[in-house]
Amino acid sequence: MALTKDKNIRYRSVEIQSIRNHATFVVVIRAKNATGVEIAESIVQGRSRIARMATSVAPPHVARLDRRGRLEPYPGLL
Repeated sequence: MALTKDKNIRYRSVEIQSIRNHATFVVVIRAKNATGVEIAESIVQGRSRIARMATSVAPPHVARLDRRGRLEPYPGLL
C-alpha cells in the first residue's frame, strides 16, 4: 500500500503504469492546504475504511481519502 498527496497522479502515465505493474493499492489524500496534523487526522479517521478496502478490493486500485476520513474509489484512474 502507498499513501500520496499527489492529486495529479492521474496525469502521470508512468506512475499509473507502475501501480498496474506492481499491483499496488494507493490512497490519494485529498486535503488541499492541509497541515501535517490535519493529514494525519484524516488518515486516522479513515484507517478502518482503508483497511477494509485494502482487503476487499483486488489491486491494483487507487482510492481517495478526504479530510473527514471518507474513502472512495478514484474514478477513471485505472
